[in-house]
Parts: sequence; structure tokens; C-alpha cells
Amino acid sequence: MTPTEQLLRETYTDIGERAPDASPVLERVLDGARARRRRRRRHMDIGLALAVAVIAVVVPLAVWPHHTESRYTTLPAVPTTPPLDIAPTWLPAGFVETERSYDPGGNKVDGKIAGPMRNRTFGKGSALIMVTDGALRDSGTWSRGETVVIGGRRGVVTASTSDIAADVQVPWRSGQLLEVSVTGAYKVGVPGARAIAIRVAQSVRSKPAVSLDIPLICSDPLCARRNLDVGGSARKWQASVGGPEARASLTYGYPGPPSDVNGVEQLTINGHPAVSWSGGGGLRGGAGVSIDLGGGYRIMINASSRRPLSRDEAVRVAKSVKLTGKSDYSWLGTRPG
Repeated sequence: MTPTEQLLRETYTDIGERAPDASPVLERVLDGARARRRRRRRHMDIGLALAVAVIAVVVPLAVWPHHTESRYTTLPAVPTTPPLDIAPTWLPAGFVETERSYDPGGNKVDGKIAGPMRNRTFGKGSALIMVTDGALRDSGTWSRGETVVIGGRRGVVTASTSDIAADVQVPWRSGQLLEVSVTGAYKVGVPGARAIAIRVAQSVRSKPAVSLDIPLICSDPLCARRNLDVGGSARKWQASVGGPEARASLTYGYPGPPSDVNGVEQLTINGHPAVSWSGGGGLRGGAGVSIDLGGGYRIMINASSRRPLSRDEAVRVAKSVKLTGKSDYSWLGTRPG
């Protein structure tokens, strides 16, 4: 297993589920997301992408104390509901929304300061279409791409038979870039990916903001809100806050920690049964915490950078988490209106 493959598998293990070796769909999703985000930012976690049936999901947050005071210094936080006012008004048949994410920017990527990035992802089987508002200009794409005109603006489009099947970048509002990426199954691609990417880009409109409700706040400095992400399916999803060192997720439908861990300790955190652990494959050798809220809901704490968390850090972060209200993820598995 290459270091890249190991890191991708670790990402999924960190939220409590080992990535299955025999799933070509999941592996392709991971590879495609890694390739796109590698050149955009360093700390945005890879989201889930699964096409699903539509059902309404409401988080039962009343069981969690909302006013537990943190004993540690807090950092300024971005809104829990940032606006995502981008919408493709055309998608190929069968594509449904599987992820929304927001990065407030400010971090340095490839020598440039990244601005805010808003992202919506739509999937159908192993194929994904990602629409990003605020993408960074990719010098390789612009040097080898073909010229394309989107909304009267001159951009570029690239196409290949593997990795990213097709990619469009074009100047967008406020001097930022709009990017549409199409990916497919490994070494299979997506038939007509170039035409799909161009047509989706041409259809994107700035519309009233859709919801990206994150139902938790992590006030510990290691986890102060930076990258926000909701992804998965109506049956199995995660809503995450990724700070500089730690990531806090509210998950639904995921099991507890993986089996190959060490130093398992039974705890009670904010009145709920919890487990801390250390070591184990996929955890970067560090500690994590799983808090069982009942009804299939858990709070998961793990590292968001290559530096592993200590046991005390993971527990401290877990104690600082507050749930903020109800969030409706019935948009998972639907097409944009």
C-alpha cells in the first residue's frame, strides 16, 4: 500500500469505519477527491459521496447539554451556516447531491493565500461532479487546457481518460474562479465528461443560499471552526468541523472506534458514555474519542493534521463540543431545485 493509499484509508478510519478494500466505487471517490483537493488546500478533509434515496433526517440534539463551559481559550469562529449560493441548473440524469463544504480560506496553498471556497458535490454511482466557487487557479490546467467561453468569460477545459475525467476553470465573481470537475471509476472515466463539465459550468447560477447547517461547535483551540463539511447519504452521514489540529464530527449510522486500537478507556463525557483509544491502523498513531448519543448518533474526535492527538487532547476537545440545534439533511440524495 502506498503512503497516499494509507492516508486515504486513515481518513475514513478516523471517523470510525475502515475503508473496504473491495469497493472500487469508494476507492475511485477517494482518488478523485484527493486529486482535486491536493492542489487547492491542505487541510480540507475528503467528504463522502454516495447516491441515495431521499429521506428527512433530523438530529436529536436535546440530549446534549448546550451550555457546558470550556476551560480553555476559544478562537474566533466562522458561522455555523455559511452561504452556499451556487447552483447548477442542469445536471445529467440521475445525479444527486452528496456533499456540501465550506473553507473560510486564509491558509497558504502552493505559495498563494486561499480565499473562501464553497463546494457542492453531486454523484451517480462512481461518477462525481464537483462545483467549486472560489477555486485556486491551477497553472497546469491553464497551461495545457483548451479555451472555453462560459458566460462570456474565457476559461479553460481539460479532459483525460483517468483521474479527473474533465475539468473546467473560468473567472467568476469577485475575481475568483468557478471550477467544475467530473470524475468517474478508476481508468474508466465518464462518457462525454468534457461536454458534461462545460454544460454544467454554463448552467451554474448565483442563487439564494442553500443550507450548510453544522449542528456542533468545537471551542477548543485545536478544533476551533475552520473547514465545515456535511456529506454522505440520508442513511449514513457526517457533519464535521475541522480545526488546525483536531476534527469533531456528528455522525449518523457509523459504528464506534475500529477494533485494532490500543489503550481503550471507558469514559463519561457531558453525561454520555464514551470511549477513548490510542494507536491502531488509520489513526496516525494518535488518540481518538467516540461519544455515543444513542439512536445511531455519535460524536467522533480525531486528528485533522499529520500530528497525532494525545489522549488528554482528544478528551479535552470532546468536552468542548456543544450541539447547537436541529439540522435537516433531507437534501442529501436530491437534485438541486
